[in-house]
Amino acid sequence: MTGPLADLAVDWAGGVALVAVNGEIDLSNGASLERRLRTECAPATAVVLDLSGVAYMDSAGLALVDGLARDLAGRGAGLRLVAPPGSAPQRVIALAGLDVPLDPTRDAAVAGLAPDA
Repeated sequence: MTGPLADLAVDWAGGVALVAVNGEIDLSNGASLERRLRTECAPATAVVLDLSGVAYMDSAGLALVDGLARDLAGRGAGLRLVAPPGSAPQRVIALAGLDVPLDPTRDAAVAGLAPDA
C-alpha cells in the first residue's frame, strides 16, 4: 500500500494559517483535504495556501480552492494562494479563471494580506 497522494502542513503566524500542500490533488483526495483545511483553519483570520509543492491538480483541486475561498469570505477572513508561474496549480487556476489572489511566493502572499497591500 502506498502513502497519501498529498500531505498538508499548517503553521501559524498570529491569526494567519500558513498551509503547505505537497503532492497531488485530485478526485481521490480533494474532498478530504478540503475538510481537513476547513477544520484546521477554522480559527484563522486569513489563510495562505501554498500550492508550490503540488505537482498535479485537477478540478477537485479547483473545488477545494473555491470552497475554501467561499468559506473564508463568508466569515470575513482572507485567502491568498501561492503557485509559482508555470506550475500545475497556477496553470489550472488561470485556465479556470478563479478570482483568488495568486502570488509566486509565500512571502509575497503574506505581504499581500497587509491592509495597505
